Amino acid sequence: MTEFTKIQDSCSNILNTFGSFFNLEALLLDQEGQPVAGTEQEGNSLLPLCPELLEKVAGADEPLLLKEPGRENPCYLCPDQEGCLREPVLIAPLLVEEKIMGYLILAGTEQEIFGDREKLFRLVGFIGELITGKLVEQAGFDDIRLIIEQLGLVIDTIDEGIIAIDHEGRITSFNQSAGQLLGIWPSRVRGSHINKIFPTGELLEVLSTGEAFRNREVFFQGEKGRMRLLITANPILKGARVAGVVATLKSIQQVHHLLGEQQEQGDSFLDSIVGRSPALLEIKDRVRRVAGSSSSILIQGESGTGKELFARAIHQESQRARENFISINCAAIPGELLESELFGYEAGAFTGAQAGGKPGRFELAHQGTIFLDEIGDMPLELQVKILRVIQDRQFFRIGGVKEISVDVRILTATNQNLEELIRSARFREDLYYRLNVIPVEIPPLRERREDIMMLVEHFIQKYNQRLGKKVEGVTEGARGALEEYDWPGNVRELENVIEYAINMETTAFITAENLPARMIKAAPRVSVAEGGLRDSLEEFEKKIIREHLDIYGWDTEGKLKAARALGIGKTTLYNKIKRMGIQ
Repeated sequence: MTEFTKIQDSCSNILNTFGSFFNLEALLLDQEGQPVAGTEQEGNSLLPLCPELLEKVAGADEPLLLKEPGRENPCYLCPDQEGCLREPVLIAPLLVEEKIMGYLILAGTEQEIFGDREKLFRLVGFIGELITGKLVEQAGFDDIRLIIEQLGLVIDTIDEGIIAIDHEGRITSFNQSAGQLLGIWPSRVRGSHINKIFPTGELLEVLSTGEAFRNREVFFQGEKGRMRLLITANPILKGARVAGVVATLKSIQQVHHLLGEQQEQGDSFLDSIVGRSPALLEIKDRVRRVAGSSSSILIQGESGTGKELFARAIHQESQRARENFISINCAAIPGELLESELFGYEAGAFTGAQAGGKPGRFELAHQGTIFLDEIGDMPLELQVKILRVIQDRQFFRIGGVKEISVDVRILTATNQNLEELIRSARFREDLYYRLNVIPVEIPPLRERREDIMMLVEHFIQKYNQRLGKKVEGVTEGARGALEEYDWPGNVRELENVIEYAINMETTAFITAENLPARMIKAAPRVSVAEGGLRDSLEEFEKKIIREHLDIYGWDTEGKLKAARALGIGKTTLYNKIKRMGIQ
């Protein structure tokens, strides 16, 4: 580890900074494969690393990507492959004048490692340049200064605002995008305490707890006036200590503008909902006709039918499409907290309240759409307040004395019978009629079976990309099981089944064997053929043989297993396949 001895701390800082910012675990090894620095306790969770992997990387033209370490080439011959429980990893050599000086290992989720390979390779190259730059520091500090300037230029060219603070809360980095967004000259705030910009304390919260957050909506009051920001913040860890925080920020208007451009370039959100059954086409037509209205809409349907998907489609088809779509599940939040989530609170309203207070969902949805899912689970005392918002478009924050006016369109959804809840005094009748101005009922999947295979193809594509698989479709046996199943969990259950099957499948087609056991019927339904009992029995036998081949495979080994399962000899099976024309 001789070359790295003097720069070990610098390497740790580099890995911790990039690891925190990109949510990756990082480890640096010297040319002998010994650990030098890492993001978590010298990267112990990535050790020990097989020498065979380093040897393979040393002779490769590009970094090595492993989705399932221990379960794929070049790990097949490793005696410890069954005990290898690591995440997906990337391993890259560090070169100085074509000589390997060490190895860089990054680990993370499958999306982070395999989601954008080009971006990841650029990141690895940049980290490698920083570390190898440290190795040639003997040439002078000018080289290091140049690298720092390059890093600053890279950060300044990023479209998102970036702010970094040290362990004392002082600003160490503030890029040009952050300055343009907030209306602040970067040089004026570097070295200042973060409270000078964000007195509400979001970044100091991460500095104190070490817990990251993503896409938190924050109100910012600056020279440009009051604006809504989306902030993502990650701690910079040095061992077990939080050494600082890196945050990215963008305005809500930027997000809406981007979404609007994407929608203009492609199909509408409603068109992206998969299905062509008459029942679904009728619902889409109904949604198009009512989307432009400002009236409240109650979406009803069984769990898993996609009620929120249609609520988003209504918003995207409306004149409010460029404003906020705010969703809240009334059943997922305890009643005592739901009020503060909906209406917000002022500073000091209760113990544990954030300094500066917090806006509620209705406030965030101003000029946009608010979607109240599972409205049937809302407590009666809150139903009264919702009724007042609908009637007067005004409310008070908890602990507030100033009435807040909002312009929102209210969409609601439920899988319960609200009229039955009214009869049992669990839902207000006057609120029901206010919400149910335009009813929309989503049919269950069993009533639109024409959509099943379209959805199957859609989910196969989705999870092929997400899981790095190459499944091409389903076998006839699996198709029959999918089409005959009643789908009590609707589209959500179907998506879950396809994700499970793709995880289990090792061939190019999903077989009935790799569907959940509840979907496999005890015996296939067979009708009597026109040719009488003989032909009917042959059709039944043909179907059973085909289903067994779907399960065990159509190759020689699969046919042997199928013959054993059927209780017949291999030769007999081959004769039946040939005679019956089974393909």
